[in-house]
Amino acid sequence: MNASLLRYALLPLSLYSIMSFAHDDAAHQTSEPAFRQHQAHVHGVVTYNLAQDGDDFLVEISSPGHDVVGFEHPPTSKEEQTIYQQRMALLNAPDKILTLLPQAQCKIEHIDVNDTIANDDHDHDHDHDHDHDHDHDHDQNESHQHASVNVQYHYHCGNIAQLNTITSHWFEYFTTTQTLNINLLTDKVQTQLELSKPDQQIQW
Repeated sequence: MNASLLRYALLPLSLYSIMSFAHDDAAHQTSEPAFRQHQAHVHGVVTYNLAQDGDDFLVEISSPGHDVVGFEHPPTSKEEQTIYQQRMALLNAPDKILTLLPQAQCKIEHIDVNDTIANDDHDHDHDHDHDHDHDHDHDQNESHQHASVNVQYHYHCGNIAQLNTITSHWFEYFTTTQTLNINLLTDKVQTQLELSKPDQQIQW
């Protein structure tokens, strides 16, 4: 595996490690809020984790599947399939989701979009006792109700010291979302922010 591919493979771990460090460090600094833990799946609430790593800027977006496509089951109809494909294509176009200050000279290096909407992992053994049918159906419905989307963008910035504002266009495309919870970690700032519709500016 070449160095570039290795860096991309380690991106999720890198972001997780940075966020975990931020939480642990903040717990010992009463003057600064600790990053919130991942919260329960709530429709209308999306989480942004933003972290600087040297000249790199990492963005992780966690959203309920319903906020992205309007349903939380594998797309079945032609209309649902079209919506799913269009929304996934949109998330794979970071310039449509986020605008970073041009003076920071940030270029996208890696994009990773994953979801549990289209993946139907509910195959089961038809030999199980009938008494368990109800429990299985309940578990399957619960899993579908909690479908999610996770997006990761990795930027490399030529002048990251100039990056202090990001414009989020999430509300423009995903209209059922009402709140963005922002966890931010840079060389100079460690904080939590909240954007309520229609606010777009993430500033620090």
